Amino acid sequence: MREISRNTFAAFLNRPLLLRLGALGALVCVYLAGSWVPLRVNLAEAAALVLDLLGLSAGVTLQGDSVYLAVGASRIAITRACTYLDLALILMVFTWRFGAPLGANIVRSAGVAGAVMVMNLARLVVAIAAHAGGVAWGPAHDLPDTGLYHAAIAAAVMLCARRDWRMLEAQRAACAPHG
Repeated sequence: MREISRNTFAAFLNRPLLLRLGALGALVCVYLAGSWVPLRVNLAEAAALVLDLLGLSAGVTLQGDSVYLAVGASRIAITRACTYLDLALILMVFTWRFGAPLGANIVRSAGVAGAVMVMNLARLVVAIAAHAGGVAWGPAHDLPDTGLYHAAIAAAVMLCARRDWRMLEAQRAACAPHG
């Protein structure tokens, strides 16, 4: 086994973090390259279904690449950012485990994406229902949106950093001379 530098922070920066940042950059480019209309339509249709079940009449309209969810007198644009696809991709990068089998990482990534999509649908439905009930859009949508988004990223990054640091410490200990 190759000896790991005594400067574990430099080793941490050299491998796991740089690989994650490279993957993150590539996935952000993929995210930004698409308009994700089918995903936006699916999200709007799922939200409309749940809102209908809650007693709020909702309908989805598509005009070109624009997706709208109509609830009462409100017409809400469902944009790429509404999908939380970027959050799912970011979380997948930080929940990937180096050294774990590829299949386990794929299952974990699918689970993360699924959890993000369910959480996002709930977030969107609650925001729209609150707005339909008279709450301004900012407090109903923007505050929870910003809080959930950044809290999820912060938690994933902190857990990832802790796991990667422990992995590097274990590798360093394995390479240390035993006397």
